[in-house]
Amino acid sequence: MPAGFSRTFGATPCKPLRPIGRGAWRRYEADLAGYFDSIPHDKLIACLRMRVVDGSVLGLIRQWLKAPVVESPKDGKPPTVQRNDRGTPQGGVLSPLLANVYLHWFDHVFHRAVQWAKAKLVRYADDFVVLARYVSPRLRDWLEGKLEGGWVGDQPGEDPRA
Repeated sequence: MPAGFSRTFGATPCKPLRPIGRGAWRRYEADLAGYFDSIPHDKLIACLRMRVVDGSVLGLIRQWLKAPVVESPKDGKPPTVQRNDRGTPQGGVLSPLLANVYLHWFDHVFHRAVQWAKAKLVRYADDFVVLARYVSPRLRDWLEGKLEGGWVGDQPGEDPRA
């Protein structure tokens, strides 16, 4: 029985999942720590420009990213207002979409560069799972090198329960 499954289009909790292969699969799970707070706006806008040509849409996204964050007053002090050049608003409706756009490069590089591992990547925003017959040190080093290479910080690790 396969250890890894991928959701098929239209899958629901009542519908079964389609197996991705036969035999035992090992999984390497990662949650990118502080990911939503660390996305540089300039690099995110550059990624968006590859897909979005409407300048007014890019302008709205830029305004949304630059919107001030007002912290509630504490201990009788006035509220603080802060503008950031990094990160997307936590809980914002666009944050998961922008996170996916920003890491879209990782999906492409992974599928081109790691064919030798015969691994599958499942990613949503700042969480991903890599499924492979064997999570070799070479695969682990490749993953950690790409993610720690200046784009984002991460907290990866092979799941010992797999």
